[in-house]
Amino acid sequence: MSTRAQTQVMGKPPLRAVPMALFPTMGSLQEVIDFAESNLPISSKNEMHSILMTYHNSLLKVLGR
Repeated sequence: MSTRAQTQVMGKPPLRAVPMALFPTMGSLQEVIDFAESNLPISSKNEMHSILMTYHNSLLKVLGR
């Protein structure tokens, strides 16, 4: 099954390399790691998703420098 077909089956749009406005962007990847560590243990899927999207936004920012 192709990635597109898997995405359509799961009902979620594919993740693209663009900032996700709903989530914060931090100044460095180390800040994101510190933020993630301060939230341990991660107890929900929503918490994990929020941290991953914060990393995603911050990584895009760092790569764009």
